[in-house]
Amino acid sequence: MPTVLYWIRRQSHTDIATEGYVGVSNWFRGRKFIHKRSLKHGSHKNPLLQNAFNKYKNEIVIDVVTKGSLSDCLQLEANLRPHREIGWNLLPGGGLPPSRRGSAWFTNGVTNVSRLECPDGFWPGKVQKSGPTHGSAGRPKSAKHREKISRTLTGRPLSHGQLIAIRASAKLRRGVKKPTVKCPHCGKQGAVGPMRQWHFNNCKSVTQWDLFAAKSGAKHKP
Repeated sequence: MPTVLYWIRRQSHTDIATEGYVGVSNWFRGRKFIHKRSLKHGSHKNPLLQNAFNKYKNEIVIDVVTKGSLSDCLQLEANLRPHREIGWNLLPGGGLPPSRRGSAWFTNGVTNVSRLECPDGFWPGKVQKSGPTHGSAGRPKSAKHREKISRTLTGRPLSHGQLIAIRASAKLRRGVKKPTVKCPHCGKQGAVGPMRQWHFNNCKSVTQWDLFAAKSGAKHKP
């Protein structure tokens, strides 16, 4: 896959040497998606680029300037951005961010450790954020988003940590009898949760008069 030198700019920009943001990527499609997503969510690590997007949102375009080898694209970027803070770039061009390729994490379900310091009892993986600290906590999901999540998870094998959690939960539930209750209106018996949802005051055999009589003590219909 060829390396790409790209330019993020306003539609009115014409001078690549002094305007906009210049970058290099050997996976332009993915890099473009990451730029757009972080800018849209207001979380881009480059404040100059984020402020420009917030101000000129509908005028921002991403162009491919040239394709070639990695060294050629880096040299061209270094020529266009020889020092800090040119256009929307914070750093001088010609360098690459540190690669995370080959890095691995291990977890015991609570703590993460790197490959070098992995003790016994850990397995490959990483603890996922959950609860109020998670970035998506409290955000309602659209029907399209829920359908996409369902398609992604369907048929996916469970991780080692998930299997351990499922077995531990099943072991705790084994032999434990759930309390049951009886609906006073239809006589059906069942677990507390479903019975509260579908019986008692919500029972199909209960009329509005029955509920009124139970609350008011009335004995005869008017």
